[in-house]
Amino acid sequence: MSDEQAAQAVKEAAEKAEAAKVSTDPTEIAKQIATLNQESAAKRIENKELREKLEKFEAAQAEAAEKAAAEKGEFKELYEKLKADSESKDSRVTAMAETLTKMLEAETANIPEEYRALIPTGDVTTALEWIATAKTAKLFEPKGGPGFRPAGESQAGTLEAELAAAKESGDILAQVHIKKQIFDKSQRSN
Repeated sequence: MSDEQAAQAVKEAAEKAEAAKVSTDPTEIAKQIATLNQESAAKRIENKELREKLEKFEAAQAEAAEKAAAEKGEFKELYEKLKADSESKDSRVTAMAETLTKMLEAETANIPEEYRALIPTGDVTTALEWIATAKTAKLFEPKGGPGFRPAGESQAGTLEAELAAAKESGDILAQVHIKKQIFDKSQRSN
């Protein structure tokens, strides 16, 4: 690892540590969400560019192999092989897409209705990755304790007091839940 890579790794670790701090300011939370969305978009673009480079490289290799085979008089054999490979891959891709779609439907059915609108749409793999991350973060599992407020029930004290109690107890999930309530409350009052 070069000095430059090590410096970059240290910088990224510091940024992650800074990002892990929980803020009570709804505008700060919204900024953090926007930043995460921007980072995610940048990574998707980077992945797309790498995928395109790989496809170009593979196409160049295939073209070189075709030229070599044509020179040897084996073009027809190569064509038949590529055709069979293509058909096989097409059927595998179709089967995988169907399986992933079924997995997404099953996972979505187990998610509380109020969270379903948060699931990214369009790409099945992105949605499944998001669900897995949300499950790891226990987004869908309510926790009793400071900040937890089941629908229809109220707790004594203000949200700020509950947030302070959640901070004291170290319950990060409760802190996020309370901050979401504070943010939602501020949005309703606007």
